[in-house]
Parts: sequence; C-alpha cells; structure tokens
Amino acid sequence: FGRLFDELITMLCPRRVNGRARDQPLKGETDMESIPISDRFWSKVDTTGRHGPWHDCWVWTDHRTKRGYGGFRYQGKSCRASRMAWILTYGSIQDHVGVLHRCDFPPCVRPEHLFLGTDAENRADAKAKGRIPRGEHHPHATLTEMQVIAIRKDRQSGMSTKQLMEKYHRGKSCIQAIIHYRSWQHLS
Repeated sequence: FGRLFDELITMLCPRRVNGRARDQPLKGETDMESIPISDRFWSKVDTTGRHGPWHDCWVWTDHRTKRGYGGFRYQGKSCRASRMAWILTYGSIQDHVGVLHRCDFPPCVRPEHLFLGTDAENRADAKAKGRIPRGEHHPHATLTEMQVIAIRKDRQSGMSTKQLMEKYHRGKSCIQAIIHYRSWQHLS
C-alpha cells in the first residue's frame, strides 16, 4: 500500500510547483528543520528581563493562548512554550507532570522561574497564592457573602431547609452545601 500511495502522489503532484521544487521552501521562507530547535525557540524570547511581577521574566513573544501562555510547534505538535523551555534547559518531562511558574506570569519562559508539578500541586500552589477566586468573586457565584451569612444565621434561628429555599430562591443542594460548610467554607 505504501509504494502504491507514493506512486499516486508522484503522479498527481508535479515535481515542480510554481517554478520551485516541491520539497524546497518558498522564497524568503527558511527550512525550519535546518534551524536547531534551541535557536528557533530562544529567538522568540525577550530576555531583557523587564517584564512580569518580578521584573525579570523572559517573555515569549510568539503565539500566545487566550490566557497568555506561549505556544510552540515542534515536529508538527504543539506544546506550551514554558514546557519547551524546561526541556531545552533541563531535559525531558514525564507526560503527567506539568511546568509551573514561580512568578505566576503565563508568558514567562525563564527556566529559573519554572518548576515541575502535578495538576494537584498546581492547584495547591494557586490556592496558596490566592489565585483561585472564591466566594462572590467566583465567576459562577449567584449569592453574595452577606446572603450566605444570612442563610446560616436564619438556619441557626430555626428556619428549615425548605423555608430557606423559598426565602432565598435556591435549590436544596445549594442551601445544604452552605449550612453544612461544603461551600463558602471561608466564611464562618
């Protein structure tokens, strides 16, 4: 099958396309495979160190995600620029391990600002640094902190779950999570 496919491609695709050989780069285009990966990567980094919260981050200047993380393509695959910076500096990384930022600046690729961790360690780091929104600052919050405190006070004064549901226009699971401190745990 492979030989048949190669013959079909040879028949359908002329040896020259628009005056150039099929496998040569366009004029002004460089053959990315001929540039060492390290050179190609670091050429897209601003190492002046004037950026980020610590004012010494190395910033990825090429493609970024909506959340600000750098993106890099290598051998047809995409990966985060911070991950590639780690690999180029320190070596390979296991698949289930992520590259985290000490500086909490998504476009930073400075190796000294990066460390390895699992998803659970990343969440714990974010929580410890106060980067996880909670309470009424959470994007899905439908109650204010004052309402949550009022629900708990009303419960202590003897209101039933059903009465609280009617008064605050919330479902049973929401009310019970509040009164049993499964949600809004930071309010006591």
